[in-house]
Amino acid sequence: MNKFVYNFLNIITLGIFSLCLKNKAKKVSNKINQELTYEKKYDFNIENFVKDLGGIENFLEVSSTLSTVKISLNDMTKIDSNLKQKYKINGLSKTKNTLFLVFGNNSIAIANDLNKMLSK
Repeated sequence: MNKFVYNFLNIITLGIFSLCLKNKAKKVSNKINQELTYEKKYDFNIENFVKDLGGIENFLEVSSTLSTVKISLNDMTKIDSNLKQKYKINGLSKTKNTLFLVFGNNSIAIANDLNKMLSK
C-alpha cells in the first residue's frame, strides 16, 4: 500500500509540475511572437549614405518593410552610382522618383534614422 501511495503522489506531483511548465512556456512564446525583432545597428555612417543619395533636401519620403527601405527622391540623377557596393545593399530597384533598397533585417533601423534626419 505504501508503494502505491508513493507512486500515485509522484505521478500527481510530476503532472502538476508539467502543467505549470507548459503554461509558463506558452506565456513566454506568446510574448516573443508578439514582438517584432530586427537589427538596430548597421555597418555604415548614415550621414555619408544621405550625401550619396543627394543630401537630405533630395528626400521626399522614407518608409520600410522588414527587409526593404523605400525612399522617394526629388532628383534621381544625384544618386551615387557605386551605392550598392559601398553600403552592401542586397538589392536595388529604381522607378521614376522612388528607390527601393534591400538591406535585410536592419532596414527598419535605417528608415527610422532617415526619418529622424528628415524631420529635423
